[in-house]
Amino acid sequence: MSRKMRPYHAGFLGADTLIVLDEAHLIPPFERLLESIENSADSLAARDGKDRTLVPALHLLSLSATGLERQGEVFRLAEEDLGEHTSLTRHRLNTVKSLTIINGEVKNLPKYLAEAAWDLTESGMCPLRCLVYCNSRDQAKETRDELTKLGRRRAKGANNLPEMKTELFIGARRGHERESAADRLRELGFLAGSESKGDSVRFLVATSAGEVGVDLDADHMACDLVAWDRMVQRLGRVNRRGDGSARITVIDAGPFAPKTVSATEMRRIEMAHRQVRTLLEALPEIEDGHDASPRAIHDLKQQAEPDLRAVMEQATTPVPLRPALTRALLDAWSMTSLKMHAGRPEVAPWLRGWVDDKPQTVVLWRAHLPIPAPLPELENKRERRDWHKDIAAYFEATPPHVSEQLETETHLVADWLVARAKDLIEQPEAEFKAQNDGRPCSNDVPFPEDIVAIALNRESEFAQAFTLRELFNAVVQKGASEEEKKRAKKFMDRLKHSLMSKTLVVRYTVGGLDETGTLKSKVSAAPAWLGDLDERWEPEARKPDQRAIQ
Repeated sequence: MSRKMRPYHAGFLGADTLIVLDEAHLIPPFERLLESIENSADSLAARDGKDRTLVPALHLLSLSATGLERQGEVFRLAEEDLGEHTSLTRHRLNTVKSLTIINGEVKNLPKYLAEAAWDLTESGMCPLRCLVYCNSRDQAKETRDELTKLGRRRAKGANNLPEMKTELFIGARRGHERESAADRLRELGFLAGSESKGDSVRFLVATSAGEVGVDLDADHMACDLVAWDRMVQRLGRVNRRGDGSARITVIDAGPFAPKTVSATEMRRIEMAHRQVRTLLEALPEIEDGHDASPRAIHDLKQQAEPDLRAVMEQATTPVPLRPALTRALLDAWSMTSLKMHAGRPEVAPWLRGWVDDKPQTVVLWRAHLPIPAPLPELENKRERRDWHKDIAAYFEATPPHVSEQLETETHLVADWLVARAKDLIEQPEAEFKAQNDGRPCSNDVPFPEDIVAIALNRESEFAQAFTLRELFNAVVQKGASEEEKKRAKKFMDRLKHSLMSKTLVVRYTVGGLDETGTLKSKVSAAPAWLGDLDERWEPEARKPDQRAIQ
C-alpha cells in the first residue's frame, strides 16, 4: 500500500468495518490486537459518548477450524444442520479416514516417510494421489529423492507400470514459480475440485506451505507428527469430498526442536509432542486404525472431558506473548502522513507477538539495474546522493512485483550470495560469456568490480550496493590463516546485518535460482523468466520510465 493511500485505509478501518480474519489460528496476536480495538471503546474511541455514535464501530469475524475459540457467540454446525436435508454435509463430515501411527527415527525420517507413502500406493502399483508432509524444506527434498529412488527400483525389469510423478511444494520460492506450481498441482489433480487423472502414481511432498492457504486434496497421506493444530490442518487435506476411503500414516520420530533451546523449552516441546500422540490415540478406533474423519475430530474437541481439553491446549502451538495496545500508540500509528515518528515503534510485535523469528530478506532478479555505464567513481557526496535519487526514481517507476520476489531467511541469502560471488569470480570468463551468449542485456559479464546487487529498504530506497569483490571478501579460502578466517567472518556478519529486512535486487547474470524457484548456489545459469523482460507483467501505464533507466 502506498503512503498516499494509508490515511484513507486508516479511516476506512475505523468506520463501520467488518474484518473477516481467515485462518485466525496462524496469527493469534493480530487477532487479539483487533479484539482490543473492537472491545476497548472506553479507552480507544472518542471520549465523549455522543461522539462515539457518529462513527459506527469496527467488528471482527474470526474464521478457524483449529484455533482456540474467541469469547462470545461461536457460529458452528448444530445437530439440526445434520438432518436428512443436509446429506452432503453429513457425507463430508463422516468421510472415511483411517489413521495409524508408526514409530521412526529423526535421522532417517525422510526414508520412513517415503517408504510409508510407497506402501500407501502398493509399492507404486496403484494409480492414485499421495500427499507427504515434512517439517522442513531439507527433509522434503530428501523425501522426494527417496521416492525417486524407489521409483527407479520399481522400473527395473517391469513392464506396463503406471507412470510415476513426484512434485515438491515448499515455501521460500519465487512468486512466478509458485504460480506455475498451482497449475502443476491442478494438472496432477492435487487441487480440490480439479479433475484427477487415474492413470499415474502421483506424490506431492510438501512442507507447512501446503497446510494452509492452498486447497489441496489427496487420496492418502503420510506425514510426521507435529502440533495438534497443524495435524488437524493436514488431516483436512485428505479425501475432502468423501469419495473413497483414505489411509493416513503418521511417523512419530520424536519431538522436533531447534539446536539451541533451553532445558525448560525442551521439556515443553517434549510434553506437547506426547500430548499430540495422546489426542490421536484418543480418536475412535476402527477396523484398521483410528477414525480421523472431520466428525470424529469435531466430537473429540466438543465432547472432551476437562482433562482432555487441557491436553489439547498443551498439544497446540503456544500463542506468543504480545505487547499491550494503548491510545497513545494507536494515535502514533494513525499519523500515516508522517514518514518518521519518534513514538511509533515497529508494528511486528503487535501483529505476530514476541517471537524469535529469523530475519528475512526478499530477493529478486532483474535484467536492468539503475547503474550508469561506465560507473562513475561517485567519490563526492553530491554524486552519491544523485545516484541514490536515481535508484529511488527507478524503483518507484518499476516497483518489485510479487511474481519476482523470493522471501527467505537472511542468513540463507547471505550464504547463497557469497557462494555465487565465489563461483563467478573463479569461473573462467570465456565460459561465462558462452553460457550467457545472446541475452538481451549488454555488458552482461560481471567483473569483480561490477555492482551485482542493490539492497533497498522498506520504502524501496537505496540502502547499499554490492560488488563481486566485496562479496568475495566473505569467502574463506582453502588454507586460510586464522586471521583471514576472522576477517572473512567479519565481512559475512556485516553482510547479514546489512541484508536484514531488505529487498535485494540482483543482476540476472548472478544466477542461483533453480527450476522450482528456490535459491541454489550451484545453479550458474540466469533465471529463465525475468519480470522486467515480460511484456505481460505490467500494463502500459506501469512500464519503466526510460529516463529513470537511462
